[in-house]
Amino acid sequence: MERKRQMDDNTPLEPPPKRRTSTPLGHNRIVAPALPSAATPRMCEVCGEDKSINSFPNATQVSSHDHQHDVCHECFAMHLDVEVDSKMWDQVSCPQCPSLLQQHEIQNLATPECFAKYARFARRAALSSNPDYRYCFSTSCESGQVHEGQEPVFSCQECGHRHCTVCEVDWHEDETCEQYQSRNQVQKEHEAESEATLQATSKPCPNCQARIEKSDGCDHMLCF
Repeated sequence: MERKRQMDDNTPLEPPPKRRTSTPLGHNRIVAPALPSAATPRMCEVCGEDKSINSFPNATQVSSHDHQHDVCHECFAMHLDVEVDSKMWDQVSCPQCPSLLQQHEIQNLATPECFAKYARFARRAALSSNPDYRYCFSTSCESGQVHEGQEPVFSCQECGHRHCTVCEVDWHEDETCEQYQSRNQVQKEHEAESEATLQATSKPCPNCQARIEKSDGCDHMLCF
């Protein structure tokens, strides 16, 4: 009895059985990987700086694209500035792919000044399809308007500048279109005659190409 008791005392105890947890209907539970937090840095592909996820466009702001955007808001806005200035209003593209951006996406990511310019270009393009729409001739004005009727004088509603819709020049005060065109033709003929006379009676300076006419003296010429 003593030996049996000793053997019983030395026998290792078996671990208790493990309890299994089951999911409803026996389905296996899949744990999704943890999403990166807003504090996780991401590098901008343009400026190369590590920035928080909130510094980059999200899927709501660029809803027509199915890829992650790795260009920060600041660099994206600078890209849009260049695109709007250098391309047609409807050809503004993504900085990471050739896809074109929609109007609401440009509004979400561009600066207010850039989007105002984009909207102005889009509006002018739409109005330009009207054959009666004309732009102001003033170099300091970008406005335009519909000009109907036979009256040749165009008066800009934005800045007041006037030009002739027949002659396509600034408005010729106190002259009809026929008088202006006749005077302009005579002026062009006089300028052509003067140029022909200058070519026949002068030679260009070898250095600056200015026309020089010899009146008298030796053949040595000094250009000032």
